[in-house]
Amino acid sequence: MTLEHWFFLSQTVAAFATVAAVSFVALEMRNSTRERRHRTIENVLEDLREARRALAENSDVFRIFLAVYTISRLLLRSTRCGFY
Repeated sequence: MTLEHWFFLSQTVAAFATVAAVSFVALEMRNSTRERRHRTIENVLEDLREARRALAENSDVFRIFLAVYTISRLLLRSTRCGFY
């Protein structure tokens, strides 16, 4: 084999390695995004659990929450959008 054949062979191997590396990075990004989304959902659910626990443990907080909820249900739809 001549030096030119070795050059073409090395370029072919480099091209395959580049495709493999880009594919690996794409898969890792996909998995990372999936894990981040899952972690965010877990954090939101934990915050909701803590809020429900606070409402269940403290009757004063529950009465305030219930009053705000009742008032917000009485507001007109257009006013409700501004309220939140």
